[in-house]
Amino acid sequence: MTVSESDSTDDMDIVHPARTSEEQGGVSTHVQMPDKGKATEVIERTSVFDRLSSDTVDGRLKFTEKEKRRNFADVVGGKNASVLEFFPLADKTQTQIRIPIELAKQAAKVYHSTLFGYFLGPRIPFPVVKRFACNAWAKFGFVDAMLNSNGGYFFKFNDAGGANQVLEQGHVFIQGVPFFLCPWDPSKGMTKPEHNSCPLWVKLTNIPLVAFNKEGISRIASALGVPKQMDACTASMCDKAWGRPAFAKVLIEVWAVGSLKRNLEIIVPSISGGDDVKATIGVEYLWEPAQCSHCLVFGHKISSCPKAIHTKPISKPVVKDGDGFQLVQKKQWRPKARSNGEGSSKDGECVSMEPPVVTMDLGGLFRKVRHLTRPILRSRLLIRPPPFQRWMLSLKMKWKCPMM
Repeated sequence: MTVSESDSTDDMDIVHPARTSEEQGGVSTHVQMPDKGKATEVIERTSVFDRLSSDTVDGRLKFTEKEKRRNFADVVGGKNASVLEFFPLADKTQTQIRIPIELAKQAAKVYHSTLFGYFLGPRIPFPVVKRFACNAWAKFGFVDAMLNSNGGYFFKFNDAGGANQVLEQGHVFIQGVPFFLCPWDPSKGMTKPEHNSCPLWVKLTNIPLVAFNKEGISRIASALGVPKQMDACTASMCDKAWGRPAFAKVLIEVWAVGSLKRNLEIIVPSISGGDDVKATIGVEYLWEPAQCSHCLVFGHKISSCPKAIHTKPISKPVVKDGDGFQLVQKKQWRPKARSNGEGSSKDGECVSMEPPVVTMDLGGLFRKVRHLTRPILRSRLLIRPPPFQRWMLSLKMKWKCPMM
């Protein structure tokens, strides 16, 4: 297909304007592409290498005292955002830095729609927590999550209203482990706070029917802490008085006043005027946090408690030789407690000093040999028995034991 010269000139005109002496050096190129009925647009294209070679005279770079040679990073990157500012201290040996209140207020504006969360004890992997947040809080405007080195999680929302709606949902459990949430402020994220109580799902077993109602379960759960709520099956059993009486699953704010209780005793009165009946209720925790018996808080054990006094085990004295080297002491052999000459031990029991007698059932041994050699003897082929069987046969002839 061909295009006439008139059509080509009418549809498109490419005008190359006269270049100045500066533009002839390759610094910039102007291309004018007018359309029919539209204003003329001028597109300026400048390559990086042309910008690098703009300060040249006869192929050589020209330098002045104010100008320095530009590299590729300066031309492409522009202003470097990683440059820091120096704030001098009153004393160079000072190790304490104070953040000004203006900087804290500025950070509070940036993170005004951020929630801070943490686990008591070991944390759950970050991808699991982030997937939970995406599935559960997407309707509240959840954006992203991040994790710091202290095990603190930060959750970003579109606005503060979505973050507040997440807090109004109540207790959060991720894989059965309680997850604590609170609004972020400049003091959050540095350390995990300690709790003298913790919400735990508790399984109560062997509950009598007379106490399997809302008031009865509330009284039983109050012995462990502050009862919060029941699961759907337990609530249905309490309402309809029929369903699953095997156990009750209750959310309780358990106190850290001592070791976790494993069983409770309930007293059921007799309506007919007889003696009261006692029953033992089993207590099972779906997840148990680390607990310190010294501080009476959840979150760490007494072995890692900084307030508890830890006694070091008494070590054996080190024996050294004349040159100062430590002597390796091996475990010495000690004879066992022997009996006295009359053949009795220290406890007075009679002990035989004679060696044990080993007996051998030759009849049973030869019966096994006959069972193995019978097919060979009965066969018409001249098959010689193996050497072991020949030796057993010779032994049988030597002892002259009857073959049964």
